[in-house]
Amino acid sequence: MVVAKYSEAESNLKTLEEFGCCVLHEVDVHTMKEHPSLGKKLFDRIVFNFTHAGYNYSEHDDRQIWLNRKLVKGFFDGAKDMLTAEGEIHITHKTAYPFSMWKTVELAEKADLR
Repeated sequence: MVVAKYSEAESNLKTLEEFGCCVLHEVDVHTMKEHPSLGKKLFDRIVFNFTHAGYNYSEHDDRQIWLNRKLVKGFFDGAKDMLTAEGEIHITHKTAYPFSMWKTVELAEKADLR
């Protein structure tokens, strides 16, 4: 899906894989610890680019904000157990309203991430 949507994706993904990165798509953040391709691996970096729970409601709707917060919380809860001792989690998303209402930093702190 990402290759069809973004013209540079295929080249970028190939470069990441050449550097030894594990690149996966369509992984459920709530069950990613059990993903068969991940096993019991630990990572130095886990990246979730452009997090979004899908378009169920308007971006400004409290229900949509709640769905996106639930997605990010699920990602933090799963990813934190998949990091090496010095590992890092990286998330990219928009920061203007209403995206600021996701309170990503607060969710990270609640997941005991620093």
